[in-house]
Amino acid sequence: MHSDFQPDNIWFTADHHFFHAGILHRDHGSSRADRWNTVDQMHASLIEQWNDTVGRRDIVYSIGDLFFRVGMMRVLALLNQLSGFRIVLLCGNHDNMILRKLSRQGRLPKHVSLVSNPMDDYIGLDRRIDGQQVFLRHYPELPGEAWPGQASGTILLHGHSHGNREERPRALDVGWDVHGRLLSFEDVESLVIQ
Repeated sequence: MHSDFQPDNIWFTADHHFFHAGILHRDHGSSRADRWNTVDQMHASLIEQWNDTVGRRDIVYSIGDLFFRVGMMRVLALLNQLSGFRIVLLCGNHDNMILRKLSRQGRLPKHVSLVSNPMDDYIGLDRRIDGQQVFLRHYPELPGEAWPGQASGTILLHGHSHGNREERPRALDVGWDVHGRLLSFEDVESLVIQ
């Protein structure tokens, strides 16, 4: 990506769990079972929502668990259906092995990049909210742990918890199960600062 490129929009999401039949029957706050009976129905709806939301000049940060334990060809086929100028993937606990393998083999689609980080590392963004740096990580902070600069007001966007934990100030679960949609940078800004 060119350093002078300015996207039209920046989006954040996590925990789509494509190919995860079991998630249809778990209560993660999103009532997937109330929406869809099959994984194919879930896929069609999630892909349509993504593509209706994300434009050709947009960047999406998917903060882990876009996929759930599936083979390379199915992952590639699905990634090629998702719109966006750039999709930046962070590994989650369910998709880290397949994404790393695709990246090592140079097989990710041109509009997709994998942040090469262990799942528990924090990734800092250049963009700021309320004058503070924004960090991304699949896992929320663990008990007794602080993310970089937390004491001075930095912000953490994460997934993994499916809305099943009380957030600490200036932390936000951007997971699909929590919001039922991708969040824009402006959405995140208003949710974090409120």
